Amino acid sequence: MSGLHVENLVKRFGAANAIDDVSFSVGPGEFVSLLGPSGCGKTTTLRCIAGFEHPDSGVISVNGDVITNPQAGIFIPPNRRHFGMVFQSYAVWPHMTVLENVGYPLKVAGRFSRTEIEHRVHDKLRIVGLAGYEGRYPTQLSGGQQQRVALARALVMEPKVLLFDEPLSNLDAKLRERMRFELIEIQSGLGIPAVYVTHDQSEAMVMSKRVIVMQAGSIAQQGAPEDIYSAPNSRFVADFIGSSNFIDAEIIGEDENGLWKARAPWGDISCTSLRSYPVGARVVVAVRPERIEVTPSPLAAVNAFKASVKSRFFLGPFLEYFIEAGGQTLRMQRTSAISAGLGDTFAAGIDPVHCQIVGLAETDGATNASY
Repeated sequence: MSGLHVENLVKRFGAANAIDDVSFSVGPGEFVSLLGPSGCGKTTTLRCIAGFEHPDSGVISVNGDVITNPQAGIFIPPNRRHFGMVFQSYAVWPHMTVLENVGYPLKVAGRFSRTEIEHRVHDKLRIVGLAGYEGRYPTQLSGGQQQRVALARALVMEPKVLLFDEPLSNLDAKLRERMRFELIEIQSGLGIPAVYVTHDQSEAMVMSKRVIVMQAGSIAQQGAPEDIYSAPNSRFVADFIGSSNFIDAEIIGEDENGLWKARAPWGDISCTSLRSYPVGARVVVAVRPERIEVTPSPLAAVNAFKASVKSRFFLGPFLEYFIEAGGQTLRMQRTSAISAGLGDTFAAGIDPVHCQIVGLAETDGATNASY
């Protein structure tokens, strides 16, 4: 039972369920992200774990010890949970030095000698790369350095669990990217379970061993970043994780290889699916922009079709094309330019394994937008 366990968590605000029967576990050294749009329940879940919110039902335990169970009357207050939390705002005190900021939780605890406080602070500052900064004040530090101070302060109590509430959102893009790798290196080296809240899908995918995608207070899908990206179980997940083309199609049957045959705007295509559908069902098919292949001729690939180039954009590592096929605009990404120019027609194809049905068109949130 080592690690953090959340079971059947429910939190209501009035008549609305902010969290609706959420369950997941985080093992020792595992980095798990709660990902989703504003209002999906990810921060409320984190606050329940931290003890800042009282859930209406459910059980939260750490290393086998129950810290929250409303039915049993158990609620351990935040200061006794031994969790480390890093907030979106750095929350460092401007009138205190780095040493004083990081050592403050130990000072408040009242059971550590001055020598032990200094030893722990120096050790944690070394871990976060701020050795030698003990005497500086926050105004003398960059944003990234202030965030390291906040992380060192979260680590100084040697927490059982690390909680992160969008800690990198106030940093500039370059620093945010660098801090992602530094955070996971520090956390994995310490072997502490970590729960990370973010609305940034690229951040979640880079940092996490497991991503939990939340929608309207519930878990829409959870798994390894690669699995969720390659096999989203709904249009919502396909849309939120990365970019996708969404194609309205009609089921016309199954083939001998277990693939679904569907009628797209430009012709029949073969697709994969996590669910079964009756013939005639209107469905939404998701295709990632980088999965559209350019072929020598319309007959040279499975799911082949003809398309014309509407526009082309240079984005550094890749080129992005907007193409038209059967009256529908699709987004296509390539690492190198194609020979067709604006207005030209070319042959394309999509491997069936990357052509996935993600739900019924009328019930899975489909709109007229194709990407």
